[in-house]
Parts: sequence; structure tokens; C-alpha cells
Amino acid sequence: MGDYLMKSHSKLIIASMAVVFTLLPQQLVAQETKLVRSATLVVTPQENVGSSVSVITQEEIKNSPAENVAELIKEVAGVDVVASGGPGGSTSVFIRGANSENTLVLIDGVPANDPGSPNRAYNFADLPLSNVERIEVLRGPQAPLYGSDASGGVISIYTKRGSGPARLSGSFEAGSYSTFRESAGISGADGSFDYSFGISRFDTDGISAADAADGNTEHDGYKNTSASLQSGYKLSDNAELRVYSRYIDSETELDNSGGKGGDDPNRTLKGEQFYARGELTLRWLNDKLEQTFFFGGANHARRDNNDPDLLHPLDSLRSKFNGRLLTYGVKNSYEVSDNCNVTFGFEREEERASSTYKSVSAFGPFESIFPENEASTNSYYLEGQGSYGDSFAAAAGARIDDHSQFGSEFTFRVAPVVKLNSGRTRLFGSVGSGFKAPSLSQLYSSFGNPDLNPEKSLGFDLGIEQSLLSRDFKLSVAYFHNRFKDLIIADPNTFISTNINEARTQGVEATLTAVFNDNLSGTVRFTYTDSEDKSDGKDLIRRPDIKVSGDLTYRLSQKARVMLGVIHVGRRDDFDFSTFPSSRVTLASYTLVNISGSYAVNDSLELYLRANNIFDEEYQDVLGFGTEGAAVYAGLRLTS
Repeated sequence: MGDYLMKSHSKLIIASMAVVFTLLPQQLVAQETKLVRSATLVVTPQENVGSSVSVITQEEIKNSPAENVAELIKEVAGVDVVASGGPGGSTSVFIRGANSENTLVLIDGVPANDPGSPNRAYNFADLPLSNVERIEVLRGPQAPLYGSDASGGVISIYTKRGSGPARLSGSFEAGSYSTFRESAGISGADGSFDYSFGISRFDTDGISAADAADGNTEHDGYKNTSASLQSGYKLSDNAELRVYSRYIDSETELDNSGGKGGDDPNRTLKGEQFYARGELTLRWLNDKLEQTFFFGGANHARRDNNDPDLLHPLDSLRSKFNGRLLTYGVKNSYEVSDNCNVTFGFEREEERASSTYKSVSAFGPFESIFPENEASTNSYYLEGQGSYGDSFAAAAGARIDDHSQFGSEFTFRVAPVVKLNSGRTRLFGSVGSGFKAPSLSQLYSSFGNPDLNPEKSLGFDLGIEQSLLSRDFKLSVAYFHNRFKDLIIADPNTFISTNINEARTQGVEATLTAVFNDNLSGTVRFTYTDSEDKSDGKDLIRRPDIKVSGDLTYRLSQKARVMLGVIHVGRRDDFDFSTFPSSRVTLASYTLVNISGSYAVNDSLELYLRANNIFDEEYQDVLGFGTEGAAVYAGLRLTS
């Protein structure tokens, strides 16, 4: 009966939000046009971008109740986030049904995908929102500008940039599961020099990684320390130096598995991530030509250790995983005219990976050694972007990736925009190809396969965006379709990497945004995804068929505001590894309702309160792994 009431309340709230959107077209306020950096590598109004893109601004990040980047982007249409357990649990992101490794993650321009992970994907478990200025989510193939990892999409994360007088900031939060979060930062500019530095700490006792519903009672805690820096120096009117860096140190308590008997009281995963990039930007020909020389890299290190304990007196584990990436090159942008730009450049990536895994159990000892291997890619790209009056804009690009093991591959993308009805109606679309080289682990580890073929893909989308009621309501709807040839997966029984002949994802995503007046605004997002492994006709795992998210923000006064958020995730398939061979199961849909509020005491102090999963919905993102129930957190933010 309780479950029924919780689901009924959730559905009532969703329905109420829809009613509010329908019945409140009162004193309307026009929505601002956002700027996009990542779509063409040139700052462009979003209305002139043919690719589907979502921009999350600094103000939206501040007002969001999300705890980290993964929670924030989970609300974006076309994006699915799947976490194994509570805070610190392995977290994957799927864009439009593509594999997680088909999404390129950039942190201040540095590729963050881990060369030492099994599939070269990025694990979002440890990425906080501290000192993040904006996030852009590009959906669909983006290979011409970004290369091998971007056949599904690109997520770009930008660190805050300092300006004006020195400004101090800080925050403190405490709440359920003995959770504490602190952050501090300083930013500003002095003459030709600007700087922004931030540091954060997160501690929680957490929940049981293996679901408590299966009898697992031991909580698995999590700790995270993160620091970030962006700094620049203007050498002259035509030359600038800029550096970026971000460091993340994490410690996650793990269980041996999900499901019954998964508890382990002393298994721990320690991780370190470090990203750095330096840029020298030069402007020539009366600022028509801009050249950026860059050099950067990333280092990933993980240590998974487990000693014998009372529950597992015969079990022990020692493992190390290392991945390193070096990237350098030059990007050139030439302004042909006021409405036409050409971007071209060269980039080289060098990656290395290694791992050791040694365990002892009741089944005997096991050892897997993956000695360091390396690969490199030289890339050459060209993209043109232009507009004709106020009615047409387009971008078209091509790239050649010369991979050290798989040779040269050509990819392309075309993304036009047509604006009608004085810009109130916008038709947009894109078509592009992709190439994805197997990861070093997929090729050479104990579960690797040196006979793998690289993935190749072709995708397109077509959409319409319509402004309603003097541009105060905006509805965007897009259809997408992607085909992947030789998609790489891990066999669910042997875990050995293998190609499947073909996979297909298609669907519809829609976003309705509304600014009713100065005090009331909201957004509803809908995604339908149909994925299929063409070899057996079954769905790709962990891709929900339906996802709906929405938020409604009301400003009670100049100082106080409240936000209601709802997210519904539909059913999706997963594998049950407790059987052999593994069997396919369907996870139930779920709906979460969150409420948050804030009050500005003065210009320097803001208090806030947030309540997550207020109806205590029980659900699983990954079979056998737990998720947080109802939780309450309170905190404050300080600025000088």
C-alpha cells in the first residue's frame, strides 16, 4: 500500500507540473539566448548550432540541488546516468543509447576518458561541481572536431575564470548518512593576470553498495578531495598564456558484488585523477586569425585492495590500474568574414595503460598481469561555420585520424539550421560518422581480444524548436538515429571483449522550457530510446526506454526561492551474473521527487535546504546494487 501511495504521489506531482505549465501563461518574460563553445570550437549563439546541445550555466549549477556533475547531467534529455551503489560507485553515462565509451568527456579541454579503464570510458563517480563554471552536453556524432571517443556525444566541463577584484567563496553542508561537504575558493584579476582556485571535500558514511533489500547491512563510506585552478596572463594585446589543472583524490568502500551475500567490510578502492593543460593563444591579421598552441595530459591511478575478514576469511585482493594520456597540437580559427569562420588544426594523442590483479579465494589464486601498452593518434581536422542573414546557419567538418594500430580513418559531420517566422521557428539537424578504436585493455588485457575491429558509426538527428507566446515558452523536439558496426562489448559470460555485427539506437527527445514571469520558471524533458543489438534483436543493457525529468522554480521573494524536481526512469534490461550462464532481467521503472529551497540572508550569506527522494522510493540502477533513500541536507554558501 505504501509503494502504491508513493507512486501515486509522484504521478500527481508530475501531473501538477504539467497543469502549471499549461495554466500559467501570465506576465511572461523572454528567455535569453545562450552561447555555445564546444559545438564548433568558436563561441556561437545556441540558435545557430545545428547539433543538439544543452548548456548548463553557472547560475543553473548554483541553484541546482545536484551533488555532483553526474546528478546534474542526469536531467538532460537524451542522457542516461547509471551508478553501481551509493556515492563513489562506478557511474556510467549513455548519450542517446550509445556505449559509455562513445561519450568523450573534456575537463578544460583535456580528454578525461581513462586509457586504463576496460573500455576507455570516463567514470563520473568522483567529479564534483566545485569551481565548475558551465557544462555543455553535445548529443550525436562529433568526430570531426573531437575524434575517436566522440561518436555518441561530448560533455565539456569548464572551470571558473577569475575577473574583477579578489573574491572569496565557501560552503558547508551536512545531512543524512553522516554526510559533510565543504568548499572554498578565491578568484579575481589584477591587470593582465587572472586566477581562479577552488578546493572541496566530501565525506559520507553512505549506504550499502550491495542492496540492503538483499540483506546487506554494512554501510560503504566515501571520501573525496578535489582542487582546481585556472589562470591566465596577457602577454600583449595579441598574446595570452593560460593554464588549467584539476586534481581529484577519492576513497570508496566497496562490496564484493551486488545482491545477496555481497557485503564486504574492508574492501577499498582508492583513486587519483590529475588533469593539466597549457595554452598559448596568438592573434594575427587584425585579430582575424587566432592560433592556440596547447599541451596537456591526464593521469588516472586506481588501487583496489581487500584483506581477509570474518565474512571472507579466505579472500584477499590486490590490484592496480594506471592510465596516462598526453595531448598536444595547434588549433587555428580564421574569420573569413563577419558571418563565416574556418577552424583547422592538428592534434596528437599518446596513451598508455597497465594493470595488475592478484586475488585469492575459496576457488584458489588468480593473477592477471596487463603490462604497459601504448597507442598514438595523429589527427587533422577542418570545419567551416557560417550564417546567411538571420535565416540560415551551418557547420560542416571533416577529420582524418591516423591511429598507430588501425591506420587512417575519415569522419565527417554536417549540421545546418534554418530559421523561420522571424526566428520563432528553428529547424535543425546533423549527420555525421564516427570511428572508435578499441581500448588498450580491450586489446591486450587478460580479457582482451587482439583481433577486435574498430567500431564505425553513422548517426543523424532532425529537430524543430518553436518559440511560443512571445518566446517565453520554447519547445524543442528531435528525432535521432544511430547505427554502430562492430560495436565492442564484453561477453556477459566470458567477459572477453568482442565485436557484435551491428547495433542501432533511435528515439525522440523533447524539452519544454518556460519563463512565466520574474518569479516562476520551469523545464520538462522527455526522452524515448529504442536500442537493439542486431545480432540477437535484444535491447542494449541499462538503457531505459523512457526518461522524464522536470523542475519548477518559484521565487518567493528577492531573497527566497524553492524548487521542485521530478525524474522518472523507465524499465531497462540488465544481466544477472549470479547465474551461469548469466541471465537477462528487466529492472522496474522508478520515480524520484526532490525539493530544495534557499534564502539569501544578505549579499554574502545564503542558507539552503534540500530533500532528496522524499517518498523514499526503492529502486536499482544496476541489478543488486543499492541506492539512497529519503535524505535531507542543509548548508550555507559564503561570498565576499
